[in-house]
Amino acid sequence: MTSKKSKAAARSKQAAAPAAAADPAPATAPALEATLTTDSVPTSEPATNGTAEPEQAAENGAENAAAADSSADQGEAEPQQQLLQVTIRLPTQRTIDMMVVPTESVGFLQQSLLDQPRMVHYSCAHLTYRGKRLTETADFASLEGIDQEGAELELVESLYGERDVRVHVMRIRDIMFAHSTRAHITGEAVDAGVSAFKAVTGDRYLDPTFDRDILTQVDKNGKKAETVFDDEGALTPGEFGAFLASTMAKQRKCIKAMQSLGISGWNPVPAWRRLRGDIMYLNAVTGPNESLHITATRNGFYINKSTDTTFDPTRKSNVSHSLAKLLSQQSPHFAKTFAKMIEQQQQLMTSPLTSAEKVPILTTMPAANWLVHMDGTTDHLYDSLRGLGAVAGGENILETSALDSMHDWNEELQVYRMQSQVNDEEAGDGSNLHMRARQYAMAFTQFVHAATQGALGILDGSILPLVIGDNDKKDDALFMWNNIFFSFPESSVARFAKEGHQDPRAASRVHAGKDVAGIRLVESANVKGLHTMPTAVIDIKGRRIVAQCLIPGILGNPEGAKIVYGSQDDPELPLDQVDQRTVKSDAAFHELVGKIAAKLGWKEHMVKDEKTGEEHSLWGSADMKGIVGHDGRKYLFELSRAVPVDTEFIKQAAEDELPPYPHGVALVRPELLTMFQDHLAQKHISDLFSAECDRKLAEGAKPEEIKFDLNEAMKTVPQVSVNVDHGTSWAAGADTETEMRPVFDYLYKSVIPEYVDETAKMSSVPINGTILTQMLHARGIAMRHMGLIVKAIDDKLATQGTDAEPIAAQHRVRLSVFKTVLELEMWVRAFKHVVRHYLKTDEDTTTAVAALLTTFLAIDALAPATNDRVEWPATVKDLTSATLAAILGYEVRTRFRHTISVLPAAKEALLREAALKTGVQLVARAYGPSFAVEERDIVQLVPLVKAAFYKDTLCQQHYDLAQTFLQQNKIANALATLEQSLSMFEQTYTQMHPETLLVQGTLAELYHNIFMENKDETYLQRALELQRVVAIGYERLSGLDSHDASTAYVTLAAMEFTAGRARLALKYLKHAQLINRSLFGTAVHPDAIQQWSTIARIQARLGRFDQSVRFWTLVKDYHETEFGPNESITASAYHQLSHYVFNLDPAKGLAYEETAHKIWQAKFGDEDPRTIDAAKYAADMKRHIAEQAQIAQILAVARAQGDLKVMDEIDRTEAGTKGDFPIEDLVAYINGEKALGKGKKRGKKAAGKR
Repeated sequence: MTSKKSKAAARSKQAAAPAAAADPAPATAPALEATLTTDSVPTSEPATNGTAEPEQAAENGAENAAAADSSADQGEAEPQQQLLQVTIRLPTQRTIDMMVVPTESVGFLQQSLLDQPRMVHYSCAHLTYRGKRLTETADFASLEGIDQEGAELELVESLYGERDVRVHVMRIRDIMFAHSTRAHITGEAVDAGVSAFKAVTGDRYLDPTFDRDILTQVDKNGKKAETVFDDEGALTPGEFGAFLASTMAKQRKCIKAMQSLGISGWNPVPAWRRLRGDIMYLNAVTGPNESLHITATRNGFYINKSTDTTFDPTRKSNVSHSLAKLLSQQSPHFAKTFAKMIEQQQQLMTSPLTSAEKVPILTTMPAANWLVHMDGTTDHLYDSLRGLGAVAGGENILETSALDSMHDWNEELQVYRMQSQVNDEEAGDGSNLHMRARQYAMAFTQFVHAATQGALGILDGSILPLVIGDNDKKDDALFMWNNIFFSFPESSVARFAKEGHQDPRAASRVHAGKDVAGIRLVESANVKGLHTMPTAVIDIKGRRIVAQCLIPGILGNPEGAKIVYGSQDDPELPLDQVDQRTVKSDAAFHELVGKIAAKLGWKEHMVKDEKTGEEHSLWGSADMKGIVGHDGRKYLFELSRAVPVDTEFIKQAAEDELPPYPHGVALVRPELLTMFQDHLAQKHISDLFSAECDRKLAEGAKPEEIKFDLNEAMKTVPQVSVNVDHGTSWAAGADTETEMRPVFDYLYKSVIPEYVDETAKMSSVPINGTILTQMLHARGIAMRHMGLIVKAIDDKLATQGTDAEPIAAQHRVRLSVFKTVLELEMWVRAFKHVVRHYLKTDEDTTTAVAALLTTFLAIDALAPATNDRVEWPATVKDLTSATLAAILGYEVRTRFRHTISVLPAAKEALLREAALKTGVQLVARAYGPSFAVEERDIVQLVPLVKAAFYKDTLCQQHYDLAQTFLQQNKIANALATLEQSLSMFEQTYTQMHPETLLVQGTLAELYHNIFMENKDETYLQRALELQRVVAIGYERLSGLDSHDASTAYVTLAAMEFTAGRARLALKYLKHAQLINRSLFGTAVHPDAIQQWSTIARIQARLGRFDQSVRFWTLVKDYHETEFGPNESITASAYHQLSHYVFNLDPAKGLAYEETAHKIWQAKFGDEDPRTIDAAKYAADMKRHIAEQAQIAQILAVARAQGDLKVMDEIDRTEAGTKGDFPIEDLVAYINGEKALGKGKKRGKKAAGKR
């Protein structure tokens, strides 16, 4: 059950959204407009009956929060639904009034109530209605007698079971150890999903009203604002590890409610006491010589008469249903301290920022940061309850089977998946649909976590194989745990050896990863009636393990499920048992797969059965298998070949003069086929339109009279259809090359060259491997093509001098940076293969990882290029930096068809990328300049997981509609649709999910843009609230130093500056600079130039012209160095710098402006607007300097005449600069003809005109 804290924060923000009527944009459709005025859901105040008892004081205020949470969640439903009022009576007879929607489940409401810290006493309770217990899955619409008047439910304390006791005790533990956010689950990342937002922002700035009048004060006082941070940090940002070590040092110490609370040594409960209701024994030490032995029973907890040496389970106190209440009765210190802890956490829940930082990540994987704060003396605290979490969702999931029933993952996921699939006409209001989709997304994430724990159990020997066999064939071992089937990809090596792959082990590994991609692609088609096998691929300690749900009847049952579609023989059998392959086909299956084929562009083709010679018609690859399980469902699995093989790449690799490519599992990206379809559609429509225009014009029609029916034209667009068996032995004899040739030509002759051109002209260039991967994949380009991209860049740079001169220099710089990022990514990916190789065999994992990273970062020269395979040392100890350089050079040439000519020098970026790609978490510290990693720096090896996480098509369509409105400049429509989309995404994915954050970020920027137009403060506050959560979310999901986080902080800085908090904007921009260094190293990325310019402008706005000049000088120096001293962009930098320097040093400012004028004059002539503008500014500067010289001369005369009165008057003026007085006023004043006041005013006006 998901937490409601994030929802409450989000809905409170929606309630603050201004009505559509305030938007000056055209009115939107009523249905969409309604969401702007009906999103907020009223919540009545809790009614209190009777006098509160002492323990009820711990509940005081929880009702408000719970009601807000519940009503917020109901607010996520469609606004057309009726709301019901429900009153909940607590065991203390206090009541809470809540508003719910009829389709909401009882369990959802109950969880929103019990999630409150102040409701910790009721972790084991249930809701009743008219004396009958309600099931958690029931919705309120199904309850008899409930109408708009509402109904009264009662929260009743339940009897405890062993799991309930554990959950209750762990709930209390969570309150006492809430200050610790570390993940203690074995194998998972340390501090997974942590945020640094509060540390970056600073305590003072967490108050949204602090510093909001800073710009007004600057304008009023005419003084520069004091800095609140070290400007040098933005000029020369340090290492990100140093920031974490100093700023994010966690305060592990907190107030203690008791000395210890743990499991008693008298456990397990003897049989004769279990018969009498004893469940578990606990031991609590509340103070010196105050040790309490506690019995947990079905009715609650009581103190028994046992001691550390004598077992006496006789009851010594009354039974309390809450352990916390029992301890409060025994220890006043615990009562006072525990109440304070609850109060602190309850207050935190009311903060949207805290909610965003703490809300559970339930439908995706949290970020595993490569740097984590670690202090061995304080980070691992003594906690005797830690092991108790096994059954309560805690430490070691391998132990849960002792009390938990085994999950039937396949049944659970398939049922949720079926419920989340819907046709457009069945969608209705969508509320139930989104809830079911979220249930599937949450269940799948739980499956991935369980699969990860199982994989770790296999590697450490906790899970034994199904068949204990020969150690020499351990890669063939199969495992079963928690209804999840595990295997190693290497069990398919024989198959790939037969197919002729250069490295069969590499082929088998890649093949397993492609299966996840195939599942994701098939599920995107969303065809009802056809199911896939839930799968996760886990990489850990050099091994890859495949985890899959079991199809009912497929395992260990000779009469079980049979393959009815696709190849029947198992290709993983030994070669001597597979001489001929058989193929099956089934009409019903073929029809279902045909629906997928229509959406994915699969071509129906004939495949021959090698035993019978019979031909079968298939849509998908023959390697795919269709099976009807014992549950009656039709499953399609073995989806690794859901797209054709890139035979063009394999052909080029075979013909170049580089080492052979290791495998033939080089598949076309599915995005390429989609892009090719769009390309054909655009060309087809363009041709039809041109032909229609020519025909109409030939008939004498006027151009404005020509009409073109786009909808009819779209119906004639040819559909891309490819044989997915292309490039395999199944397609032997078929002419698949002809149909694939246009696709390959499009990729190699259009997409890749055009992407290089696009990057040269874009204002932004990929800054690291993650962004590079996303950008390449979005264009249908695989990572193996990086060598081809570098070749295209080199070709472009070689002919750059022939391009248009004004943009040639900028092209050259961007392409050079792009090449640097590409080569660094290839270098690190090659290193990943080396780490994987050595971790398979080296038992001393931490020592091996530290040695590998140190050796990697110590490489100071490239090895000579060779096509001969480099001999790998047997152990890491024998690996030198020179040998590693030779190995990496060979791997890059082999895998990416490229020879690196310049050694990647950004060591901080190399360390970051290497750690992330190998799952290494390091102690947060500054590793430069030596970049030596020690064994003690290794904190954790995190499993890297590939899985087809859920993606909702209905939500995506709604968001796409909003984007269409934005492109059409229909602002009101876009705003309403985005608000509705955000509600849908939160219902489906929860708040902490990349898809939700994308919508939220778009909505924040839209609100900010609307504010810039109409200056309605409500829009700006809404934008800020949304964007702050976006920044926190990207830190938690993408990483503290991810590009997503950096971009979110830059956007938030712009909004904070708009709100007047200029110094906070500078803090965020400084942090973005810090992240950029982590991503790209100490070299300057083009993105930094824009940030420098923004910082310079903000500093000037704060009156800090000296700091502004420092940043403008950085911009000028970069342009002069990278683009050249005579380029137009360099002249622009001089032009900008001159204006700010002039305030400090007029002569130097004039020199900079004259330099800009000379550059523009030489390049564009005297009549160019830029040349004219620079000449005008230079003339104004000269005039001002001349005036200043005259003033200085007059003052010198005054001093010589001893006119101290003039000097004193000048010293007392507010302006403090001689240039504020016009010359004629100064002369008149000295001659006694007039006062300075009016002259000063005119002087300021004149200065403003200048």
